[in-house]
Amino acid sequence: MEAPSSISSEFPFFTNGDVTLFIPPGNFYKLHSDILRRCSGFFADVLTEENAAKLKKSAERTGIYTRYRLDLMPSAAHHNGMFQMKKVDRHGSAVSDKNKNKEGLIESFYLIPETACRHWKNLLGAFYGRLPEINENNLQTVLQSCIGLIDITESIRASSAIRQSVDIALLRQGQILFRSIAASPIEWGNLAIRIHSPSIFRDAVIHLVGKWNQFTEEDRRRLTGNLRELCEKKHKELQTRKKAIEIGILGHYPQSLYRRAGKDNISRTAYSNDIYWWMAISIYRQWFCQAVSEGRNRVAPDGGAAFYRSIGKAGSAYLDTQDYANFHNLFQMSTKGRTILYDKLRLLKFEVRKYVSSLLVNRSQLDIEAEGELQHLTCCEVTWADMPWEASLTADTAAADHASEDSSDNDSSSTSDVMEEEEYDADDSLGE
Repeated sequence: MEAPSSISSEFPFFTNGDVTLFIPPGNFYKLHSDILRRCSGFFADVLTEENAAKLKKSAERTGIYTRYRLDLMPSAAHHNGMFQMKKVDRHGSAVSDKNKNKEGLIESFYLIPETACRHWKNLLGAFYGRLPEINENNLQTVLQSCIGLIDITESIRASSAIRQSVDIALLRQGQILFRSIAASPIEWGNLAIRIHSPSIFRDAVIHLVGKWNQFTEEDRRRLTGNLRELCEKKHKELQTRKKAIEIGILGHYPQSLYRRAGKDNISRTAYSNDIYWWMAISIYRQWFCQAVSEGRNRVAPDGGAAFYRSIGKAGSAYLDTQDYANFHNLFQMSTKGRTILYDKLRLLKFEVRKYVSSLLVNRSQLDIEAEGELQHLTCCEVTWADMPWEASLTADTAAADHASEDSSDNDSSSTSDVMEEEEYDADDSLGE
């Protein structure tokens, strides 16, 4: 069925389109075979000259250009259906068994999910430079919408043609997207690899590494091979950093306590004057060791996020008045002595803040100030070299270069052999 002349020639109905696509329950698309072939491996296979209708001149003169007709039908292999070629007569109309066609349309109406229509529209529109419409306010529907779209894209081998469009459309969601990534990093990480999205992949890995202690083995098995391997590597590196930081805190001494032989006073009186500092260090280390023994540090489900943030905030964030009261139940002190001791503890807590500062950096794109603190750290650094598709591209390039070098060596060897043969023939001629 051709479009009336009053319809403008634009997506999804181009009056000069030579391909008619039907998507249940009643959506017709009239598009161009050259664009479909260029964007999709599936369409490149089916939209061949052998499958094209031979239109009559009279049909072309009246503005009928349809040479191909494909209907979306249920498919056991593809949840969102797959296009099937229909025969087109010389007048540009589809030819099929009416009863069979009617049964097929009814079947496709019930078996193809409602969301498929929107996914196919987004995909076909992307072939014409239109950004996919992903305007969702619900975090889960944003993710499911993208997965459905990519499933369809891969079913017709068109990933390379739509990756950038999907990435741009997703990034336009702003904080809705980044909240969703923080909530479901496994799903988003896997999806980021499929669409080659650096921004989404980076955020997903940051949250995956930060939440690694919270995941079960079953959760981790859901990650694709390359992604799991990268996260395990990043998590191990981060744990090593945390261990070094904890050792640094435990071994910290205020600069004023240092004594250098031959330069500083090392008498008993000099050391006794620092008694409040040493008491502060003792109290602090007792608190720190107790926190570690209780598993509140890097081995905690939150990766030590609450523990390190408390150290980073200093002040009354930890070792508060209740802790001091418990101490003084055993060790009574004068009011002046308590004041001096609290001041030393305050200074000590302020000094050790520097050790955890690198752990408290937010490298994700989620607005922590607006959204509030997460229950995990977001300090993992993800570089361009960590992108799985970049690693594959580098490997392919290296293999190609190696093959080129081998070919050059073979060519050089062949040339050398020819030259040696020519020199040998010349020597024989001189001998004669």
